[in-house]
Amino acid sequence: MKKKGNTIILVSFSILVIALGLFEIFFWFGTSSNDLDDAKDKFITVQNNDIYYTVKGNGPPVLLIHSGSWSGVEYDGIIEQLKSNYTVYAVDMPGFGRSDKPQTSYTVSYLTEQMSGFIDKFPEKEFHLVGASVGGSIALQLAANHPKQIKTLTLIDPFGFGDDINQTAVLAQLPILSELVLFPNRFTFNYILNHGLLSNKALDDDYRDKLFTTTKVPKAQRAKLSLLRSTITGRGVHKDVRTAVDEAAKKVKQPVLLIWGEHDTYAPFEQSEAALKIISKSQLKSLPKAGHFAHMEAPQQVAKYINSFLKNKK
Repeated sequence: MKKKGNTIILVSFSILVIALGLFEIFFWFGTSSNDLDDAKDKFITVQNNDIYYTVKGNGPPVLLIHSGSWSGVEYDGIIEQLKSNYTVYAVDMPGFGRSDKPQTSYTVSYLTEQMSGFIDKFPEKEFHLVGASVGGSIALQLAANHPKQIKTLTLIDPFGFGDDINQTAVLAQLPILSELVLFPNRFTFNYILNHGLLSNKALDDDYRDKLFTTTKVPKAQRAKLSLLRSTITGRGVHKDVRTAVDEAAKKVKQPVLLIWGEHDTYAPFEQSEAALKIISKSQLKSLPKAGHFAHMEAPQQVAKYINSFLKNKK
């Protein structure tokens, strides 16, 4: 009986190891995606990493930095609204979208360093910067460190102005389970996305498909998991992220527009008060019918706020 029990344990363990091996293979090699092949290749190389970006429109330059969830495609709706008045650049940070995905630890500090190198080689000498969620945390530090190049800063539901987080994100700290949860599948994808929206009907199926495709790009989910583990602990936002955000917020001197969904469950709306207090030249625009991913859920309203903000700052 004991021998049989040991055999069952051994077989179960072997199956688990094989399953994790398959997950690991998929995380690193993924599946090809035709949906990402139609874009014109534009890259800036930083420390041997090719960082991808798109350019649309004509006018004063605006650079968009996405969240830690998908890629520059998050801004499709906003780009359509801004491109008639601005030259809009949307970047895929390292580890996301079409950019290189080195085997490294993805932290806010690492991505800030990479994007700082990107800005050093950016074709525009001066530009307006927009960042969403974790991309907002990165954008804030970039603005503080590049005051001559970055004219204004817009932060959309930025991450790091408080400790409260959605407890679902804490799952990223659990070994094995987090790999299973973040293995590309529709259920997890919709769960993460819907928790960042006020209305599940805010995004149509075609756009959801486009976002989901980015999770299947080789190595993308591994980068996302690494970033989640480095920014969130079991108690909330990692202290290193909080410290970096606070220091940058005190240092930044450019005009800053805060856009915040009132139903944000990942970076609660109450944190906007802390941001307003600590950033000297800041103003707040709230969105009563949006959650954390306000740039996707309410692109027309967000673009309207950005247009108004930048109107006299071109």
